[in-house]
Amino acid sequence: MGDVVVAVATGHSPRHRRLLDLLVRALGEGRFLPYRDRLAILEELVRTVAVRSPAMHRALGAMWAEDGADHAQLRPLLRAMLA
Repeated sequence: MGDVVVAVATGHSPRHRRLLDLLVRALGEGRFLPYRDRLAILEELVRTVAVRSPAMHRALGAMWAEDGADHAQLRPLLRAMLA
């Protein structure tokens, strides 16, 4: 999956950007993966391919607002987003 995400994230076509936004949105809102796994994938996108899209902000906001969200785990990622 990592190679696919990098290929999509570094693509220049609007279609690639839209696919990445849909993935990020699904991770932020989804409940199919454990919270820690979703956070790890989003962190990888921020740190390795520098994703700073509005979809990423919405995904992190959705995860922050979840019942039982671990804000201590989210803070470093939010700092990286703002840096």
